[in-house]
Amino acid sequence: MISAQRKLFVFGVFLAVLIAASHGFLLISNWGRLQASVLKWLTPAPAAPPPIALRPPQALPAQWNPNEPLDYINRVEVQFGEDQRYGITCPRLRDGRNPEAPKRLTGNPRGTTNSTCLRVEGYEYQFGTEIPGVRWVRDQGRVMKGAPVPGKDRSRAWQSIWETEYGRIRVTQRVEIILGEQSRLYDTVLVNYHIWNRDRQAHNVGLRVLLDTLIGSTDAAPFYVPPVHGKPEHFVDSAAEYPQRDLPEFVCALEKDRFQDPDLAIAVLGLNVRHSIPLDRLVLCDRPDNPTVGWKWDHRTVQPSGKLGSDVCAVLYWDQCTMKPTEQRELAFTYGLGKSKSDVGGQRECPNGGRLRLFCAGASTRKPFPIILYVKAADPDQIVTLHLPEGMTLAEGQQTERPVPPPGEHGYAQVTWLVKASKAGQYSIRVEAPGIGRAEEPVRVIERGAI
Repeated sequence: MISAQRKLFVFGVFLAVLIAASHGFLLISNWGRLQASVLKWLTPAPAAPPPIALRPPQALPAQWNPNEPLDYINRVEVQFGEDQRYGITCPRLRDGRNPEAPKRLTGNPRGTTNSTCLRVEGYEYQFGTEIPGVRWVRDQGRVMKGAPVPGKDRSRAWQSIWETEYGRIRVTQRVEIILGEQSRLYDTVLVNYHIWNRDRQAHNVGLRVLLDTLIGSTDAAPFYVPPVHGKPEHFVDSAAEYPQRDLPEFVCALEKDRFQDPDLAIAVLGLNVRHSIPLDRLVLCDRPDNPTVGWKWDHRTVQPSGKLGSDVCAVLYWDQCTMKPTEQRELAFTYGLGKSKSDVGGQRECPNGGRLRLFCAGASTRKPFPIILYVKAADPDQIVTLHLPEGMTLAEGQQTERPVPPPGEHGYAQVTWLVKASKAGQYSIRVEAPGIGRAEEPVRVIERGAI
């Protein structure tokens, strides 16, 4: 018989073996975790990363490519009517009067209030209108209306080819969404007219474009004209005509005086496109009731006050000139969206209480370019000061401190400085206004752009 002590001893040994086995199982099952913990304990902690140096607001090394977009999203959209008149909208910005619709840069999204008039030996033709003696060109059986442009992105470039039988004048309209030189976003539309005299004799040929401008929810936004040949900058509040010698590089219009709105739009009409024939005249006036009006009409305003009405337009003239047999001409302009605060780096806040907006339409090293400040100042003695980084200087005769002129009927004033840059690169400029605050704006300077 086994004694009670022997039974207790055997039970103790059995219990010890059982406990050891269970610990071994746990050790084996957690061996990877245990090994990682040991290695972590034995490995020294990594050194802290060096602090990131902040770049001062001055000219950056010209390592960026001005032709490389920040992204590939179209900030403007082009729609065509049956006659290939074009309208421009901003799909990422909302219309102030209809939040369900995009902001417009033309009176009609499909361009029905725009028109292009061709003049041949005094005869006038509306581009896109088929009448006896005028037709769309066919290529391999296809009507050339809204066709792709060879070598261009099919979602950003379209061409339509139209020809008169009399004189055999062929006009190719190309409309292309291109990069804005300041924004590097697809926010600008390049409109090009290629005119070809396919006849065996010379003909007098001219072209007129009527562009029904609309800036967001505002059809009567005043045009701003920058300094030209010593003439000061100014707002256009009545019909105005600019001959070639007084043509500015661009005109622009601010949507409204709510500077605190991050979706505030600035429309920019570019008038000097490289490799194209210069414009002969620019007219800023009330839009005629009939958009397919002929070559010329009375541009004077019908308002008793003499001021522009609630529906304004820009009229671009390339006057008639003699085109020799087989001669070809390139006519072009741009129209698009100036930078919107909400669409640049995700910035949604507008500092200084929405009383300052700084803007640059384009900058190159070839000649002075304007820096424009829109300001709402209550103090009649308000002074604003421009601060430039290294590599930028004021043009001759310019002063860093400028008084703010009285605001116009639209509720704000503007101040312009002409600035030069010694080399291409990215800069940051700043304007300070005592009692209001300050505004900063990045400016990209290029060697030479398309505009």
